[in-house]
Formats: sequence, structure tokens, C-alpha cells
Amino acid sequence: MRRALSSVIVHKENAVRVSKCWRWLAGIGIAPLLLLVSVALFAENNDAVPADFTISLQSAPLNSVNPLETESIVVKADGTAQLSAGQGNDGPLQAMQISLSAQDVKAIFDATQRLDFFTLAPEYVDPDIIDGDYAAIEVTANGKTHKVRTQNIHVVDFDILAMTVNARVPFERQVLYNALRDNDVKKVKR
Repeated sequence: MRRALSSVIVHKENAVRVSKCWRWLAGIGIAPLLLLVSVALFAENNDAVPADFTISLQSAPLNSVNPLETESIVVKADGTAQLSAGQGNDGPLQAMQISLSAQDVKAIFDATQRLDFFTLAPEYVDPDIIDGDYAAIEVTANGKTHKVRTQNIHVVDFDILAMTVNARVPFERQVLYNALRDNDVKKVKR
């Protein structure tokens, strides 16, 4: 459009052609123009959170038989976050549901994209440690699901995503595991 307007100013002979174009646009009505604007806005917002986006973060001791030792957070695209029952500092915590803001969900989804979660290996294990705990993250987005499990190893990109999820829930409900608390475990980028 800018180009058409500069043509009118610089090239007077094209003024009649531009005028006919404007009359044609006015003649077809506003609906097609609104459609074009809608398509353009959708194209600019192509990084929106997919409707099927779900992320599940879970951790438990390797030899646990107590269900209260398994901690989990499940976040859905609509902002619904399910927090598992667990053991708090002052006793048992009941399972609960909270609502996250659209910005929080977008930040979590963006982290999965930035960290290229879907290319992480399915499992990372330190074979030198036979006890301890595991952590798992499962993400569904755009019809694809990928699950990654870590066991007694600090996987940087995995742990950044876990911390991104944890930062959006109350502290006592965060899913913590040894690699987040212990700097002495092995460390790999991905």
C-alpha cells in the first residue's frame, strides 16, 4: 500500500491506475479486507500455544512404594494445573488444581520450543548410582508427544524446563529431584 501511495506522488501518470484500484477495493466491500487482516494477524501469531499442549513433570524415589512420594504437576493449554498430593513440611498435602495465566502457559510452551525438548533423548541415566530418584517430563503439542526420563543426572535443558514449570506453582508444590538439589551429580547439556 505504501508503494502504491508513493507511486501517486512520484508518477502522476499512474494516479489514474491507483485510483481505479482503490475504487475496486471499495466496491468489493470490507469483508474481504477483514479476512486479509485476520489471516495476517494469525500468521504473526503462529507461535501461539497449541490447543492440545500439555506438559507433565513428575518425580519420585526409585524404590518408592508410597504414592505420596511421587510428585507431579500437569499443565494444560487452558491454564489448568493439576498438582499431586504429596508430603509437605507440615504434613501431607492434598491434590489440588490451580489456574495459571496465559502468559505462564506461553512461557512454559516457549521453553519447550527454545530448548528443543522434542529432540532430547528418551532417557538419561547415571549408571554409577543405583538408588536416588528419577524425574520425567512428557509434552504433547501439535499432535506429537515426547517423554524424557532422567535418573540421578543433571540434564541442563531438561532441568531448565522443569524449573520453568516449577517457577509457576507455589514453592511447597514444586517437583524437586536430586539433580536440582545436588551439584555433585553428573551433568550433561542434552
